[in-house]
Amino acid sequence: MHTFSTLPVEIVYRIMDHQNDETLFCSMQNISRRLNQILSTYERYRTLTELSLYWNGIGTKGAQHIANALRTNTTLTTLNLGYNRLGDGGAQHIADALGTNTTLATLILLDNGIGAEGAKHIADALRTNTTLTTLNLSWNGIGAEGAQHIADALRTNTTLTTLDIGYNEIGYEVAQRIADALRTNTTLTTLILDSNQIGDEVAQHIADALRRNASINMVFGKKHACEIGLSNGTQGIFRELIYDDQKDPSDLKIKSEIFPSNAIYIRKPLYALVELNASQVVTNLDGLRRKLIPIPLIKKQFTVPIRQLFGHLLDRVQNERRIPQVIQVTRTQLPIVPAFAITTYKAYGLTMNKIVVDLQVPFQTLQVVSVYVPLSRVKRAEHIVILRTFDMKVLPVRPSLAQDARLKRLDELDKKTKRQCTFFIS
Repeated sequence: MHTFSTLPVEIVYRIMDHQNDETLFCSMQNISRRLNQILSTYERYRTLTELSLYWNGIGTKGAQHIANALRTNTTLTTLNLGYNRLGDGGAQHIADALGTNTTLATLILLDNGIGAEGAKHIADALRTNTTLTTLNLSWNGIGAEGAQHIADALRTNTTLTTLDIGYNEIGYEVAQRIADALRTNTTLTTLILDSNQIGDEVAQHIADALRRNASINMVFGKKHACEIGLSNGTQGIFRELIYDDQKDPSDLKIKSEIFPSNAIYIRKPLYALVELNASQVVTNLDGLRRKLIPIPLIKKQFTVPIRQLFGHLLDRVQNERRIPQVIQVTRTQLPIVPAFAITTYKAYGLTMNKIVVDLQVPFQTLQVVSVYVPLSRVKRAEHIVILRTFDMKVLPVRPSLAQDARLKRLDELDKKTKRQCTFFIS
């Protein structure tokens, strides 16, 4: 009878070949000294730098196993533990491991219900940890108390560059704590305060800190009026996309027999130059005039449940192999959108100066209003541009039966009104 302590190394390797990354990282460490030695030479484990355990129902107990692995692991740089119901106990386990781990740079604890107590444990770890650069604590209900713990830790932390504490109901009270921390913290470059109902006054506190710390980029949440003029919803004038001119086009590795050899392919931009006339931020960048702000690309992650995509088809293959419950999608884009885009129904009653209209009507949604309303919003024909080619059948479309009935009712009402109010009309 053999155990891991006596099996030949090659056989242990073959066993590891059939394990997923989660098992390798969480369940095969610290079983025995010999297995630890074999694991440290196993290629997949040595090159395991990113691990996503998103939405796995890990809980507090599972967090303890992960923490034990983190204490000795020297390869992992990114760990995603989002949506795992870790609670404050799980947060404590992870925080304790951060005290000894020397490689983890990105930690995602999105929506784990860690609360203020869990935030305190993470804050304690931030005071001593020297490798973590990105931390996501959004949707954790840490509140003002938890955010204060994090703000206090920022005073001494010297490595964190990105912090997301969005959707945590931190409120006004934490504003001064964050502002005070930014007076001494010189490494934080991105602070996300999405949807925290912090109000205009707290925005001013952060803005004051922003002026003293020129390196920080603020990302405010929805429906927030920021007095510095860089809040979500700020309108500006798009001026130019800036690309990396030094990049060799041959590096794009595009091979096509359709386009000519001298075709120029659109590459991912570095940033956009946007003129923000209402902004109070004055740029002093070489070659840029005042009020011209560079807007860099941002990366966002979201998940899609597998069952939502495949429904009952998932049950046919789920018994044969382990299938993840969600797909995690990463999207990189410029955080800018057209300043004024509305639907046909929203345009009712509006008179506009110049518009661009899309007459590509979705299937089975064509009505008179789909075309008449957008085409009648301007006073002159030259003030309208049609976005793309469209089916000419949308122009002579007849009213629906319901619209016909409504028009007849209005016509009868008009006739009745004229008969009853002849004296006033004449």
